Amino acid sequence: MGHAGPAVATRTLTGPTLVKATIAIPTYNGIEWIADVLDACLQQAIDFEFEVLVIDSGSTDGTVDAVRKRVAVRLHEIPSSSFGHGRTRNLAVELAQGEFVAFITQDAVPANRFWLAELLRPFEIADKIACVYGKQAPRPDCCPTVKRDVINHFRSFGPDHFVILQVDNPHLTSQAERDALTYFSNVNSAVRRAAMKTVPFRDVAYSEDLALGRDVIEAGLIKAYAPLAVVTHSHSYPLRAYFNRMYEEMRGLWLTTGRSIDTSLPRNVAIVVRGTVQDWRFILRDRAYSWPAKLKWLVQAPAYNVARRVAVRLARRPGLPAWAGRAMGRTAVPAPAPDASPATRA
Repeated sequence: MGHAGPAVATRTLTGPTLVKATIAIPTYNGIEWIADVLDACLQQAIDFEFEVLVIDSGSTDGTVDAVRKRVAVRLHEIPSSSFGHGRTRNLAVELAQGEFVAFITQDAVPANRFWLAELLRPFEIADKIACVYGKQAPRPDCCPTVKRDVINHFRSFGPDHFVILQVDNPHLTSQAERDALTYFSNVNSAVRRAAMKTVPFRDVAYSEDLALGRDVIEAGLIKAYAPLAVVTHSHSYPLRAYFNRMYEEMRGLWLTTGRSIDTSLPRNVAIVVRGTVQDWRFILRDRAYSWPAKLKWLVQAPAYNVARRVAVRLARRPGLPAWAGRAMGRTAVPAPAPDASPATRA
């Protein structure tokens, strides 16, 4: 079923060539935001046909029912054991009828009715553009440490009124330069379906989007950033959950790439102090926070910054210490994997 703007609720198509784009949304127990996400997708104001495809991997919280209530959405269900971040997105590309496949997560809400048009706009520039990623805007009540990180991260790519094209350059040799060049996020992205035959998503446990960004650049193709294609997305974790999440992210980075952002103890302390001061300034200036919320976040900001740097350091250890597991709220601490160190992997 395709759509040509918000006035079209459902449409019978005569063939897949009528659909220009597929919006693909992997879901699993995403009831909190899925209705907002789907409605925002279906209300896109564009002049071409598109479809919305949901691939659910065993939700039990009502997500599937919410999807089925929207007859214009195509639902494909898979067992949870079949899910993989790269594997499931490759499946979406196979199932898609559109020439382009836009990916968003189940909690990333398109911020306006021209999100899809702006996300696909860079593909018109050249056939070598294989993928595009858009901007993420944090929710107003997001915890300051995360909110500031999200804002600064996307601000670093350039002003919002420019489309940024990213192509390999042999003069970019530092790790920071390469990371910026290859960055890609499936929270808000799109791929050219034809290009995915050459550069598909890797079937990896972590960071399939970053892997795609590297593969696209190394294949001599072009990646684009479309800052006007905005989704609202962020996680406002309580401190314990934030500590756990940061550990999982840093651990995944270490296991999949062998890289870490850890540094010396004095340097880590300096980073904590600087980050706390920056958070305090941000909290006081941000009008989205009420004064009671400001006071709460001012008190908690040092702990969030400490938790981040401790998580970074712990991620390189073969196993998680019992005290850290308790601090993260884990009921059981997993035993270290035999290949915990990247040096042991071929």
